[in-house]
Amino acid sequence: MAGISQPRVVAFYCFIASYLMYASAGIVQHEQELYSHLLENYNRNIRPILNATDAITVGVGLTLTNVIDVNEAASTVEVSVWMRHQWTDPLLQWEPAEHNNLHQIKLQYDQIWVPDIHLYNDAGNVDLGPPPTRLAVIYSSGLVLWIPKTKLTFSCEFDLRHFPFDEHVCKLKFGSWTYDAGQVNIEFFDDNHSKPGRIDLTEHQPHGHAEWEISADEDGIRHEINYPCCPESYADVEFKLTMKRKYGYYQCVFIAPAIFLAALVPMLFILGPSNKFSLVAAMMISLAIFSEILEEKVPVAHGSVPILSQYYMALFGMITLATILSSITANLAEKATYRAAPPRWISVFFLDCLGRFMCVKEADYISVGIPNVSQDMEFIIKEDDSVAGDFDHRQIIPPRSSGSARGQWRAIATTLDRLFFVLSVVIIVLFSFVLVSRG
Repeated sequence: MAGISQPRVVAFYCFIASYLMYASAGIVQHEQELYSHLLENYNRNIRPILNATDAITVGVGLTLTNVIDVNEAASTVEVSVWMRHQWTDPLLQWEPAEHNNLHQIKLQYDQIWVPDIHLYNDAGNVDLGPPPTRLAVIYSSGLVLWIPKTKLTFSCEFDLRHFPFDEHVCKLKFGSWTYDAGQVNIEFFDDNHSKPGRIDLTEHQPHGHAEWEISADEDGIRHEINYPCCPESYADVEFKLTMKRKYGYYQCVFIAPAIFLAALVPMLFILGPSNKFSLVAAMMISLAIFSEILEEKVPVAHGSVPILSQYYMALFGMITLATILSSITANLAEKATYRAAPPRWISVFFLDCLGRFMCVKEADYISVGIPNVSQDMEFIIKEDDSVAGDFDHRQIIPPRSSGSARGQWRAIATTLDRLFFVLSVVIIVLFSFVLVSRG
């Protein structure tokens, strides 16, 4: 460049710029000519067919970009998607050689015929338009590709019985609102990129939603349905979106505290009377608070009751029952102040039979010492009629020791406490296993 004068360099760049401008103007001119050629006698309100019996096959695909909102109370989901439409318009075909080798052109969607594809289970939008993406790509073969970006709000049935381990399969059903299957045949969009019939998640972030894991592993279904209004059948395609709740947060907030509270129930059969009732009050208040928080999270509009709510109710019942049973055993222990011994059958069943399994020995609960004659001995005077004379033979019959009676009642109370302790542990373990195994 050192040997080239500056005027020649400027002239060279001017020539290049002029050539590019000329070429660009030529391309624009050829596109304008093609645009006029295609739309000269085109009517966007009529199906682009060559024969009246022909059906236009429309491929419908769905690319999910974001899950915006999940309203479980209203049973709706709002998502951001790319709608993919593809069909062949024989009235938009041309020979590239006749138009400067132009193989495609972009036209406004409202300038050409587009299928009236609607979301059948729509829950928010009246229709899918007008979309922000207005341009459609038309190829020389007549193939039309239109990918508008839009937001959809659709209804989805939520079954919250397994909350927070619930998983839901939402369906999105698309079809023509006015054209029957003989006029517009709906098929799944196939671009050799994603599997036909499945929602494309390549544009969706794996951790895009804080509460839900999104997947689309189930194949869609194509239907042809005859509705009561019309004799013709109508085609539609149904996509399936799987939503699984991320339950880590709920395990820490709802499940772990409930299991910890349940573990305190057997302690009611070990603590003394002065401590157990304060524990019952604390457990009831805590459980009521957690139930209130759970009620705010889980909508009551659904007929199904979550297993976690059932667990809370069962825990309420177990605390109440444990309080009643521990009061009964405490009352039995108080019977030790009475002199009457328990009936024979009670002693045999609770001490001889059940007491062995509960490791309760009657001897450990009987007071050791010499009985007070004035208090613990009764003299029963019995007249012996078989002896003649005025002399009365008197028999001294010692009564049952009151220390033995007190020991038996205490042993029975201890046996029941240990029995209820074991039963409550078994029940709590089973209930907690059922709750956690749902995850």
